[in-house]
Amino acid sequence: SPIEDNIKKFFQTGTVFQNGISISGGNVEDGYITVSANKQNTEFVVDGDKLDRSSFLFRGGKKFNKWTIDGNVTYISQKTQTTSSDLFTDLLQTATNIPVERFENSGQSGHWTAYYNNPYWLRDNVRNTNRSDFVNLIGTFNYELNKNINFNYVANVQVSQANSLNYTNGYVDLEQVGGGDHTVVSTFDTANSNARNFYGDFMVNFDYMLTDKVSFKANIGNNIQDRMSQSTSVGGDNLTVPGLYNISNITGDPRRSNAYSRGRTFSFFANVDLGYSDYLFLNLTGRNDWNSRLFGGVKDNYFYPSAGLSFIPTKAFEGLKSDKGLNYAKLSASIVKVGNASIIGTYDLNSLYGVSSGYPFGSLSSFSPNQNPTNPLIKPEFMTTSEFGINLGFFNDRLTLDGSVYSTKTTDLITRQTTSAGSGLTSVLTNIGQMTTTGYEIDLGFTPVKASDFNNLGLKWENRLAYSHNKSIVDKVSDSASEIALQNFTGAGVGIFATEGEEFPLIKGIAYERDDQGRVLIDPVSGNPIRTTDYKILGKATPDYIINYNTAVEFKGVRLAAVMDYRTGHQFWSGTKDWLSWSGHLYESAENGRTGFIFPNSAIETAPGVYTENTSVVTGGTTYTSYLNYFSNEYRAVVENFVLDATAFKVRELSLSYSLPEKMIERTGLTSLRFGVNARNPFIVLPKENRGYNDPEQSRTSGNDQGLAVTGQYPATRTFGFSLNASF
Repeated sequence: SPIEDNIKKFFQTGTVFQNGISISGGNVEDGYITVSANKQNTEFVVDGDKLDRSSFLFRGGKKFNKWTIDGNVTYISQKTQTTSSDLFTDLLQTATNIPVERFENSGQSGHWTAYYNNPYWLRDNVRNTNRSDFVNLIGTFNYELNKNINFNYVANVQVSQANSLNYTNGYVDLEQVGGGDHTVVSTFDTANSNARNFYGDFMVNFDYMLTDKVSFKANIGNNIQDRMSQSTSVGGDNLTVPGLYNISNITGDPRRSNAYSRGRTFSFFANVDLGYSDYLFLNLTGRNDWNSRLFGGVKDNYFYPSAGLSFIPTKAFEGLKSDKGLNYAKLSASIVKVGNASIIGTYDLNSLYGVSSGYPFGSLSSFSPNQNPTNPLIKPEFMTTSEFGINLGFFNDRLTLDGSVYSTKTTDLITRQTTSAGSGLTSVLTNIGQMTTTGYEIDLGFTPVKASDFNNLGLKWENRLAYSHNKSIVDKVSDSASEIALQNFTGAGVGIFATEGEEFPLIKGIAYERDDQGRVLIDPVSGNPIRTTDYKILGKATPDYIINYNTAVEFKGVRLAAVMDYRTGHQFWSGTKDWLSWSGHLYESAENGRTGFIFPNSAIETAPGVYTENTSVVTGGTTYTSYLNYFSNEYRAVVENFVLDATAFKVRELSLSYSLPEKMIERTGLTSLRFGVNARNPFIVLPKENRGYNDPEQSRTSGNDQGLAVTGQYPATRTFGFSLNASF
């Protein structure tokens, strides 16, 4: 009979409840107003992990002669309660025959293993509570000087505050089963922070017809951004009174910190649009930024322009346009340069020092230099993109085809580079050379059935199919290096690298030594596969191509829609498979029973440089203990075993809804009533080698960690829901 998924029993079915109301009325001339309120309550798949979110929006505006005023206020209040990110990692060390649900109330001392924390105990005793309030205010003021010139000012202020309490209740291991002390030290940390961000745009807008056929539009403006934040945190260990999370209740020296930052950007920009007879258009832009993050040995301002040209032949040549054939065509080309220095922290260029351990007692070396500094000569990074596009419409847009080809050259790429341990530094934020990204996108839209095809019965079927491909190649790293590690998990033997001449981001790690036929080399004495001493290329984190398909069918108020995609040609490192390997939970460890085996496609060096097929040397030894040791040590040490095919087909969303006819609800006071059911991620198809270890998209982050799927996060989930929308 099939083995029960006992680990799955630890998790509950989460719920998401959302409701909201919106009231609006009026128009710009006479004045308008919109008020809405929304509430969300989420219970996650771990019991006790919750999200409560409330949001409110007020928007209004009115035109007074030549003045038009618009404003909106958004307020969001949120509270989250979560447990330790180590929970899933510990849970993965459960034997398949353990009925985990029976240990919910057994505590640490009654856990099924002496080597890890009881995940139920972690769930209840390691807690993180975060509260936040966010206010967003936007005001828009427009003054029309005449029919050709107007002035526009947009001011945006965002104010937020947050506080958190994170604690771990203590546990004293009196029995010390398994020969180790599994005592957990009680801790608590609390923090408060607030931030204020200001964004202001002032523009003078021009709109002229220079001749009967030549149009001219221009915008000249100024942008100011001001970001300020501050935070304070305090915490400690060994609580004297359990459950009292207060700084006066700790033993020893408390942890404490505070921070303040303020960064500003000042910009001037201009935009010019020229048009000829509504079929030929030229766009030119330019922007110069002054950034407070840059000072000293680098220039604190940088300029970036753009230019674009578009042509609509179906308007230029009326003979091309036909309702029974090509009805629309547009050709466009552009070159855009964008500068960016936002990756640099507000005070990264300052010489920062931290308080050493021993301060203020004992040591004369009270302060230590920053181990993650920024290159004092760092420059903004620039991305220059050249793009050509085409847009075609056929049969009154029942068939559309959009395509684009682009190339982006990134120079002085800003990224954090890991360093040698001998340098005394952990990493350095610096410019690492240049990279070229090329790609293309094709989007096909087709409507096989429209309502008008069947005497307005309301039947409509819309489809959109897209194919995209891009490839990033590192052209240069630096004058002194051809490769840098962006992320390097030295303990796991894997990292993300930028390597000159190779695709980016690149996954590298410890691999098997192979002969020229690709056979794995075996040590004839130990029987273990020989592993490389240096990192080898094991894959890349970005797909070769992505296919997206969206479809929707409507008939007499019923609407069925689906969103899906397929991506392939990339890889990822599975932290879950790595974590399961050493304890004998992998499928591979059961393939050969409980004893040694002849390693598939392996060879032995019989003479210097001479390799023959391995038919006799056994890997994994001749006992069950040696076999387990092989998977715990040798197999796990080869990262190649955990870099998996990231191919995935996903149905992202399915929805079915029904809108009641207006005549049916006209006496209720409603103008529309729609209800439906939906599902997110209902179907996922992964390669056979990925036995549910990780969703390939669950990377550690979306940045330089892309391609590294760790265990400290929730497993992938599916969501099924019901919706009801009513309008009055």
